[in-house]
Amino acid sequence: MSQIAQQVQITPTFADPGNVLEAFANGPVNITISGQFATLTFTVIRPDVPEMMTGQQMTKATAAVASRVVTPIQNLVELRNLLHRLIQDTPLAPGSSLTQ
Repeated sequence: MSQIAQQVQITPTFADPGNVLEAFANGPVNITISGQFATLTFTVIRPDVPEMMTGQQMTKATAAVASRVVTPIQNLVELRNLLHRLIQDTPLAPGSSLTQ
């Protein structure tokens, strides 16, 4: 029997034994690709601490890295497909800047 015929499709169960923390990200997002892997970098906008602590009007902010996810490019394709389905199937909120 060929090796392809012997392969069995395995469907994993999902678990979160380490209780992985969520990361809040409201800033710019970046994707870089290196070989067969993609790195998604998420940021959070943080105000300038000295301005904030002295009660000044905040005029400066930093986009600080909140999380990085490294994944095979195939997972990036699956993420794109999932986002495409979700965005198409979700009614837009009034005033949304997304277009269908």
